[in-house]
Amino acid sequence: MREIQQRWPPSAGAQIPPLPAPANGKATGYTSAVEPAVQYCTTTDGVSIGCYATGDGPPLLILPYLPMSHLGLEWQVPEIRDWIEWFAGHRRVIRYDARGTGVSGRTVTGISLDDHLADVDAVLRKFSIERCDVIAGSFAGPIALAYAARHPESVSRLVLWTTHARHSEVDERVTPEMRGQREAIEEALHPAT
Repeated sequence: MREIQQRWPPSAGAQIPPLPAPANGKATGYTSAVEPAVQYCTTTDGVSIGCYATGDGPPLLILPYLPMSHLGLEWQVPEIRDWIEWFAGHRRVIRYDARGTGVSGRTVTGISLDDHLADVDAVLRKFSIERCDVIAGSFAGPIALAYAARHPESVSRLVLWTTHARHSEVDERVTPEMRGQREAIEEALHPAT
């Protein structure tokens, strides 16, 4: 953190350096007309997790956008696809759907922090990744923070944006209107049968 504080914000007139070229020497600007093939792995508690890897270079794990992760649909959103493709021009991007969302197992008995950490472990094992950079935003922030704290040897760099350390910090400030919107989203994602 101290390194970031010393370098950011850049001084007036400073140039922000471009990302380095991929380790394999290929040109940057990766684009793919083909959606990455979703693969599956299984967590230690038996949940099937949908995931994919795309691009070349050092591994970058982008945690799911909770609570609405869906690998099958995100590639259809141009802004998300462009963002992932840009990273894939420099990195091996790893994405997955959290348990209970998207193409991952929908019938789950728990969605605790430890359950989400089991998802991360399964995905990294699937792609034989021992160490990577991690990006997380919104409700995935606490998962990334906990993973980095419990497995510092596995996280090279951690990037967090618009997030929080504990969900309780957010729940205290949620208005009734926002709570209703969250419940509507949850109902749409997980309709009662």
